[in-house]
Amino acid sequence: MLVRTPTASPRTALSPTLRSPTLFGTRSAALASVCLLLACDEAGRLPAGFDLAGPPADSISPETSTGADAAEDSSVDVDAGSEPADTSPADTLTTGVEDATSEDVADSGDTIATDDSSDSNDASDGIPDDDLIRPAFTTEPARQTKLISGDVTWLTVPSPQRIAMVRNGELEVLASAGATSLGPAPEQIIAATEFEGRLLVATTEALLVEVDGELVPSPLGSALEGRSVAFVSEGDALWLSTETALYRIVGSSLRKIHVPGLAIAGPLLARGLDSVGGVWLGSESGVVSLVPTAESYSALLTTTVAPSALAVDGRGHVWILANGEVQRREAREDNTWRTFALNPAPDLILADPATPHVWLVGDGVLYHAVDGNWARVEPAPPRAIGYAIKPDGTLLLGTATGLSAISPGRLLSLSGLRPRALLETATTIEVRVSDPELAMIDARVDGISVTTALDGEGTDRAFRLDLDPANLARGSHSLTVTATYSDDDTRLSASLPFEVMYITWKDEVQPLYEARCSNCHNSVAGASTAILTSPDSWESRFDCILCRVTVPIDTSSPECRACDDFASQMPPGGKLTDTDLDHLRRWRLEGFRKE
Repeated sequence: MLVRTPTASPRTALSPTLRSPTLFGTRSAALASVCLLLACDEAGRLPAGFDLAGPPADSISPETSTGADAAEDSSVDVDAGSEPADTSPADTLTTGVEDATSEDVADSGDTIATDDSSDSNDASDGIPDDDLIRPAFTTEPARQTKLISGDVTWLTVPSPQRIAMVRNGELEVLASAGATSLGPAPEQIIAATEFEGRLLVATTEALLVEVDGELVPSPLGSALEGRSVAFVSEGDALWLSTETALYRIVGSSLRKIHVPGLAIAGPLLARGLDSVGGVWLGSESGVVSLVPTAESYSALLTTTVAPSALAVDGRGHVWILANGEVQRREAREDNTWRTFALNPAPDLILADPATPHVWLVGDGVLYHAVDGNWARVEPAPPRAIGYAIKPDGTLLLGTATGLSAISPGRLLSLSGLRPRALLETATTIEVRVSDPELAMIDARVDGISVTTALDGEGTDRAFRLDLDPANLARGSHSLTVTATYSDDDTRLSASLPFEVMYITWKDEVQPLYEARCSNCHNSVAGASTAILTSPDSWESRFDCILCRVTVPIDTSSPECRACDDFASQMPPGGKLTDTDLDHLRRWRLEGFRKE
């Protein structure tokens, strides 16, 4: 935490041993640190004149979405404000001005403006029940384990090392050393997170912070607009959403975020990938991405569909529930939203940017999704009172009998080609496994070993192999990959069936010739008619053939420019089908194969 103590203002020189007995009793030192974090004064209050709304941010060059984003998302710009920021020395710690660096904006709020672009959100992938488990995906069976007994009525994972829960009426924190009570649980907890090593809890009545093993009211709560409903920690920053506003806290600086024309406050807030930064927000306006720039943040309205649930997984996919359907924004393809028709439909999504595992919960059903593949957990566990997901992908369930965990197990998935698809060109297949450093991969096509290589970093780390149709016979094939783990001899295997079809004279072109061309272009043809009875005769005249069977004839095309005679359309009995033309073009691209 960075605290600056200017000599010009005695009231901002807060001592680390500050005592405020009227508010905090004898726990003064620890609470003084919290007070500095939350930008309050010596009396434990946010000082008069602390302007939460503040002046808008300075003018920042608009960031316009490019590529696929330009087609699918509504770009959002950052506007200039009209009021100057109050940066008097006396208010160095308390005006909400961020510490000045080359990347800081010395104002108390960010103002972001959006354009009037509409959303596009129509890509649909209906997934029938009998196709939920795909051949290119396998996991160990999900294993449910009882962690602790008791009546668990609420839980969350505020940090990778701790689980917060209400058990038997007490608010407890479960860590590797065991469960620690923070006292009687407050009523109606809305959200909780860990920030600067302390638990921050929002209830319907107050904002509470963990101090010396207890929860005490945070002075920040009385200064916010509306009730706190969601938190997201992003590095050294905390994003906090109330019913009516969005804030960002860094050190002793509190900033209110403005997006004119968009509702950005509310309970749906999710952290983006660590490699990208920023947060995702869901509100009645739709789904908005706030991404850091050199000076501030840019915003992108990705869809105007109002979600009822929002989460981000470790591959960067954004998941929402809307109108009873699951929608996912593809991170690696074209940034479009895809709709998945699951039956029964889930009503809760649990994901975390640290893991590719996603859990979808509904009445009597539990789905597990990872790397674009789906599995339905059978039998589904009874509906829990509370759910949470750990950064390793473990699903936590709180019930009247205790806290349980469902481990997703190690996984093996193949991506890059859909099962039973046509392999038309050389394609790289990604083999993703849990704990890749411990896995020995054996990959085979039709029983013949193929080479794999492990590369990439973080969530992109995967084994990769190449499939080339030029090296395979025409027909059906199967890629089978087996992962064997060195630590426990676990073996996982997945298969990817695919087809290879290249065009040959024997199977495609000769039947076309006999059906549409042989009446004239045969071995007894007249002197003015080309004989096209063999593959060699087609290859030598291919430009002219393609020129004359294309409707309409394009005299400027390379084929026609290479042809001496393109006066008449062929064949005379009617044009070739698009499939026939595609076969002819592919036949040339593939080297005029005879069979």
